[in-house]
Amino acid sequence: SVNGDRDLALLSLVEGDATQVENEYTLRVMAPLDLVGAMLDSLGVLGGMSPTSPYLMHSLEFPYTSGGDFVAFLNEREGWEAVNEAYVHPSQSTEQIMHPDKYLAAEAPVPVVIPDLTGVIGADWTVLDEDVMGEFDLREMLSVQLPAARAGRAAAGWGGGSFRLYERGDQSLLVMSIAWETKPDADEFSVAMQDGLEQRYGGGFDAGVPVSMLNSPDGFWSMAQNGNSVVTVLAVDGTL
Repeated sequence: SVNGDRDLALLSLVEGDATQVENEYTLRVMAPLDLVGAMLDSLGVLGGMSPTSPYLMHSLEFPYTSGGDFVAFLNEREGWEAVNEAYVHPSQSTEQIMHPDKYLAAEAPVPVVIPDLTGVIGADWTVLDEDVMGEFDLREMLSVQLPAARAGRAAAGWGGGSFRLYERGDQSLLVMSIAWETKPDADEFSVAMQDGLEQRYGGGFDAGVPVSMLNSPDGFWSMAQNGNSVVTVLAVDGTL
């Protein structure tokens, strides 16, 4: 099944391993002047890159930065044997890359399945895209409006998640379902998500039970929490 979050986690192991080996080689072999030259070359390459979205940039950087930290954590704690073992039992989520202790504890993500909604919204809606929604994705999404530190805290405690994007002509409908490790984790995310959307649109959610709604220029945002689970929907016309 499609799981972009797991794919990013696996790439992070591979690139993190390569980065860690390269770093050790660099520190042991390259002369200081060579190291400075390499750094300047890297800055030149980065400076010449065309502007792009922060999410895309961070997605490209994640395997090298967070992946490098992940491999370094394993190496420092249990040696290269642990890094080799990670190829046999690879990480299952970006959460495990971002929190290596969860990887060592074998804290696997919870599968989150969004049911088929065409019986509710109509058979003329078709699925355009669907995938796992990981901790990295949530952190990036929240950080658009919220400070990075708060976005990171609100995304932590992720247990599993997925999204599905429907389309009907030029209209779209987004459904996102996230399972959290504890109810306080779910509470924190719900508040952060609502705060971020309210900052984005300059309006407030109508606090309803069990669904809170926000009417925005992009459509109707709906959020519902049931224990450790939070469902967020963006519908063009209040379909759900």
